[in-house]
Amino acid sequence: CGCCGLPLTLCRCPGLGGRAVLGAISLALLLASGRALSSCPSSCECSEPAKTVKCVNRELSSIPSGIPASVRTLFITGNNISRLERGAFGQSLQQLLTLSLSGNRIR
Repeated sequence: CGCCGLPLTLCRCPGLGGRAVLGAISLALLLASGRALSSCPSSCECSEPAKTVKCVNRELSSIPSGIPASVRTLFITGNNISRLERGAFGQSLQQLLTLSLSGNRIR
């Protein structure tokens, strides 16, 4: 805090009231709820709380590398993938429950 030197969440300076505390708590919750999985492929969107990876409509021609081992739901849909090579996922995805590859060119 600028007036007392305490962290903003503890600041009781006049004029800030509870707004500073509420703002800091809201920001922390927002960051935690949208937190990405620790290793998310750059062409995908990842959600830590849902353990979900979405690589949707990215014009991918292969499975992206770096899919987190902790993923439970994996969407690689609407891309240009025509074949799955052995080891395409790079590692064992033992927690994977749902895999969607629809909208690709896999035969």
